[in-house]
This record gives sequence, structure tokens and C-alpha cells, in this order.
Amino acid sequence: MMRLPFNFPKLGRVASFLALMGAPALFAAEVDVTKLPPAAQRPVDFAADIQPLLENSCLKCHSGDKPKGKFSLETRAAALKEGDEGPSIVPGDSAKSRFIHLTVDLGEGIEMPPEGKADPLTKEQVGLLRAWIDQGANWPDGLVLKAPAKPGEATAAVEEIKARKTVASLPPPVSRKVDFVKD
Repeated sequence: MMRLPFNFPKLGRVASFLALMGAPALFAAEVDVTKLPPAAQRPVDFAADIQPLLENSCLKCHSGDKPKGKFSLETRAAALKEGDEGPSIVPGDSAKSRFIHLTVDLGEGIEMPPEGKADPLTKEQVGLLRAWIDQGANWPDGLVLKAPAKPGEATAAVEEIKARKTVASLPPPVSRKVDFVKD
């Protein structure tokens, strides 16, 4: 096995080798925005169009204490936070948003959501995301998105309801003395 003269922390041997061989140019390559689906040509409603899409397709991986790629979509602040490769979402310019680039297979071998995690996004869904970003990536103040519950996993709301319900014990049966009249 070849030993590399440099140690790149948090990178595997293959990634370290590629980094030495000049592969960063491959990762930073310009994206052909002509391959992106067009943005929807209507006003986008976050609650109706974007929130369900993010919660059902993205938050399984991009939420919680350790979101994949250190990219969380739980809050607007987290979604707009700049990462190692720049901002993932550029409000007003979906064509420059890495978030959009990763939702479409542009031949980079990376497409979100990954196979097996959720259904691939349709062109219409990507178009809605593009329109949302182009329209400023508006997000209701204070809204925190939640990943859907895993099958068999009760949500906090269900647990709270169960905790409130207590099995009420029935009072003992009342015994009545009944006098019968005999002929």
C-alpha cells in the first residue's frame, strides 16, 4: 500500500490521494445549469409546497444532532449556514445553490436523496425548490421542521397523549338487596 507524504485529517486514503493528485478541481467544477430543471413559474408557498418536500425527502438525513454533511434543514438559519464548500442555499439564485445541484444527477455521482432513503425528486419538485430559492428562500419565523417518524416509532405527540391517558379503575359493583314478593 502506498504511503502518502501528507496526512489530511478526516479524509480517507482515497480522498487524500485524490487531493494530492489535484482532484479538488474535479469537486469544484462548474455546474452546467442548463441541465437543471426550470424553476416553477408561480409563487411558492412554503407550508404547502416546500415544508412537506423537505420533511419527507431531506430531513431523514439532514436533521438531528449529527446531520449528514453537517448540513441541517431543520431551520432557515441552519439551511443558510455556509459550509466548507460555500453556501448550500443562495437566496435569490437557485442556479448557484449547491443544494439544487445535489438534488439533480448532473453526472457527479451524487444525487439527493440517496437511493433507499427517499424517492428521487421529480423535475417538478426540483422546480418548486428552485422557485422557492429564487423567490428569496422565505421560511416562517421560528419554524423548526421535523423529520417524519420512522416506522414503528411513536412521535412525541403520540407519547404525550399516551402519558395523559390513564386506565381508570371502575368502582366495585353495587350490590342491592332486592326483596321479591312471592304469591
